[in-house]
Amino acid sequence: MPKIFMSYRRDDSPAMAGWVHQNLVNRYGDGVFRDIDSIGPATNFRTAIARALRHTDVLVAIIGPKWRGDAGDGAARIRDERDWIRLEIEIALQLDIPIIPALVDNANMPTTGDLPDSLRDLPYINALRIDAGPHFETQIKKLMSVIDQASHGHHPNEDILVSPPQKDPPRTDPAPVQREPPPQDQKPPPVVDAKPGMKPRMFQDLMDFGLRRTALQALGWYLIYFLIGVAIGFVIGGIVGLASGGKMDVVGGIGIISAVIYHIVVGILLLAKRPKDAINILLVVAAIPLSMFLGALGGLIPLAYLTTRPTLWHDSGVPEIFR
Repeated sequence: MPKIFMSYRRDDSPAMAGWVHQNLVNRYGDGVFRDIDSIGPATNFRTAIARALRHTDVLVAIIGPKWRGDAGDGAARIRDERDWIRLEIEIALQLDIPIIPALVDNANMPTTGDLPDSLRDLPYINALRIDAGPHFETQIKKLMSVIDQASHGHHPNEDILVSPPQKDPPRTDPAPVQREPPPQDQKPPPVVDAKPGMKPRMFQDLMDFGLRRTALQALGWYLIYFLIGVAIGFVIGGIVGLASGGKMDVVGGIGIISAVIYHIVVGILLLAKRPKDAINILLVVAAIPLSMFLGALGGLIPLAYLTTRPTLWHDSGVPEIFR
């Protein structure tokens, strides 16, 4: 189940933010983080948001007409380094967390001139529009499809959609999203292609040791790395057999050593992209005796489970509290 962080300004389109949040909770359950509901009393707001971002798969930014936080004197809160909305988007950009801008209440995408330099990439991210009209269910389903694609997950549950009350006349032609063209020396990020029903591939990104996999993808990873381990064993066994004149005790001993080395290398590559907590370290350590007695068949089981664990974001520019 993907972990979704909802970023929104409380005095900017609170009704639409509430409807989007309710529909995401109906689909994804407790995986949706929203500060009003997720942060309890006597909890440091900054620490709680940092902890949530560290394990976030995708961030949904609700952008309404007052998203910049314009004040009466013409200043905008988004330019204040202490502004929480700015902080959430900044850290998500630094950590390369997928961001899905959701434009509500006929808002347009902010331009680079509206934003501080740290948010200059935001206007180039393809946005979705969500209106409180007849297109609401279609638009919220598209949002869920993009979330599934961005988080490498698929949730075949029946959609439980709750539509907001329609007080205004229905819109047939949503206002286009206006974006400032990117500078010539800067390329916009790729556009997210939202395809309803997108399913994760079982054998997807097999060399990406920093990918947090679904159970199906972990099974595919296990099968492929099991075959790789068997192939390595056959090659090394054949070479050692020829060099030792067919001495089976020598072949067996070298086979065990090569299996242990193989699992240690794979385990270290996986652990390097994840928090060094007790569970993750224990999974890598458990792979060693299992590989000695069962080879790749048993040694890869804890490592396959490790691929489903949260990843560790690496970025030297991020304050320690956000790591």
